[in-house]
Amino acid sequence: MKLLPKANHNSFVGNSALIFLSRFFPTLASAGVAIYFSHRLDTSVYGTYVNFWTRLFLVSTFAGLGLQGFLITYTPSTIAGLLKTLRSKHYAILLAWLLATSAVFAFMENHVLGCVLSAMFLAVYVSSIVIDALLMAFRSLRVLIMLNLLYAVLFAYVHVLFVNGTLDFVQLFYCLLVVSLLKLIVSLFILLNDIRQQVVDVDSMPPGADIRSLWVHMGVYDVSQVVFKWIDKFIIGWLFTESVSAIYFNGSNDVPFLPLLMGAVGSAALMQLSADKSEEAPVVVMNKSGRILSSVVFPLFFFLVFFRYELFHIVFSKQYDQSIPIFLASIMVLPLRAYNFTVVLQNRHKGRIINIGAVIDLAIACILMYPLYLLMGLPGVAISFVISTYLQAGYYLYHTSRILNVSWGKLLPMVNWVIKLIVFCLLFIVIHYLLAAYYTPQIVLICGMILAALISGVSFLLEIRATKAKYGAVR
Repeated sequence: MKLLPKANHNSFVGNSALIFLSRFFPTLASAGVAIYFSHRLDTSVYGTYVNFWTRLFLVSTFAGLGLQGFLITYTPSTIAGLLKTLRSKHYAILLAWLLATSAVFAFMENHVLGCVLSAMFLAVYVSSIVIDALLMAFRSLRVLIMLNLLYAVLFAYVHVLFVNGTLDFVQLFYCLLVVSLLKLIVSLFILLNDIRQQVVDVDSMPPGADIRSLWVHMGVYDVSQVVFKWIDKFIIGWLFTESVSAIYFNGSNDVPFLPLLMGAVGSAALMQLSADKSEEAPVVVMNKSGRILSSVVFPLFFFLVFFRYELFHIVFSKQYDQSIPIFLASIMVLPLRAYNFTVVLQNRHKGRIINIGAVIDLAIACILMYPLYLLMGLPGVAISFVISTYLQAGYYLYHTSRILNVSWGKLLPMVNWVIKLIVFCLLFIVIHYLLAAYYTPQIVLICGMILAALISGVSFLLEIRATKAKYGAVR
């Protein structure tokens, strides 16, 4: 039974919201577990836990071959056509690759969970990622939201059992494997039903060479981005103790939900660009997304800067005080998250440019990592990735402006951004100063979070209204 008619997802904001929600609950559960573990576990145990997930994320991106980012580029009918043209040998090759990468992961994690559990965990995890991407591409978003909500509840519950002593470390991951496998089975049945209902228009299918080229480039890009995100944590986990890994992980990990928001808006932009082929569409869509994202990203950035001490003391406990300088260094990249620099390049099948930028990003970060570590300690490692990301953004913006034959100033809502940066910075300075002068850290943090949420919500609603007035209905 179709829980969500496909026609209900044509709006830009609607697509962004539903895609965000489809990924929200598992991220919420993971963030909750990180906070819970930070208070209840020794740093060495927590470090072992996060090191496992770090290695899983790294290996799984190689196993997934970039499919999750590639699939969202096309319409449901095109994807259905692609799936129906694959032969048994193609599926056999994909399965063999998954088994091979699972074996590699099993070798890496044998000392932690054993070979069998590790291999099965990776295989189910990667399969779930790909199936979720297909459900998203087929616009079955409400179904995906419900499945991920149930998964998140069970995920959190199993971790509570571990902390309470009901489960040991290995049993924890056996339970997580069962939960993931159940979700995968249900998702697969829903996906097969979606595929059967699609009418494939052979004449509208992109050339096979273009599809293969985009897949290769998106696969390389996906691998490079995940390696970029986790390589510092992997190296820290390899060279230092589990306790140091825990401290660095909590300080350098992504702000929860922000990557989801960026991914949701980026996916919605790709969907709109795939449907709207007009010449002005890319500039309009990117300006809209930049204005909408900044209304949330900028208030969040200044809240995290000025409330960082209260945040770590209360949320993660004082045993993670050493994470605060790392955290401050890491969040300096947040203003860039108000813009998705690769959407137009991906839409125009410029995978080569995307991958060159990704390689430059990773190379610069790795070159700077050790010198900055010697100069600043662990915060220097985080700063190296911030510097390389700003350089990468400039590279992508330069090539996007050349492809669209417009100045980079037309691609970015600069006046809108400058006004927001000044207003939000001054606003949060005043808010923190007044709260800290009269209240305890707990009250300061709670009031700050409430005010930050209110400011972001008001800013978002005002931006939607302003965007509609400037560009017409946000679709």
